[in-house]
Amino acid sequence: MDEELVTLASLAATTVVKAAAGDLWGRAKELAGRVLRRPGAEGEIEPIRAELVAAGESGDKEVGLRVAQELTERFQQALLADRAVVEVLLRELAALRETAGTTVTMTVNGDPATVVQANQLTGLVINHAPRPSTG
Repeated sequence: MDEELVTLASLAATTVVKAAAGDLWGRAKELAGRVLRRPGAEGEIEPIRAELVAAGESGDKEVGLRVAQELTERFQQALLADRAVVEVLLRELAALRETAGTTVTMTVNGDPATVVQANQLTGLVINHAPRPSTG
């Protein structure tokens, strides 16, 4: 088997496993469904999330490793069966990475302030009264 396909399948499986605990699960499940390309594939992936979440709560790291290996094997089979799936998988992984973005945590203490956190702003105007001098 091509080393690139093994790496790609492993990356996809790891992405699905990591997404199980977060907000990207829906996208990861769609990715798995598109790669496996058969009716009901997304439904087959859903129980994996419950298993991974339960394992995370109990601290069982072996479950994540086992599930990632099982998914890697399933994805490898899909990639070998249809090379067109490679392009689908590459697009889906890129979209998932773009969706994941970056997490920024800010804490504002002290003076009242206006804080804006956004991906893209156009024409933002913030009006506020000047602060009284404390001198």
